[in-house]
Amino acid sequence: MLMLLGAIAFIPVEAIASPHHHDHGGGEYGKFSKIEQPLGLKVGITLAGIGLIGLELWWFMFSEPPRKKSSD
Repeated sequence: MLMLLGAIAFIPVEAIASPHHHDHGGGEYGKFSKIEQPLGLKVGITLAGIGLIGLELWWFMFSEPPRKKSSD
């Protein structure tokens, strides 16, 4: 983990900050083209993701393992 952070720390800031450092001559997006998604689909995917995150948080916070009863 520390090696990864160290490697990232030595990346020149200009290479990260410059939006045109990989100009392949293919327009604004290079080889890729932008596909507009319908607003309903964006909202649905977002709500589904938030719902799954909420379900996971609920599962880990409120599901308690069964407790063993102590026999006296």
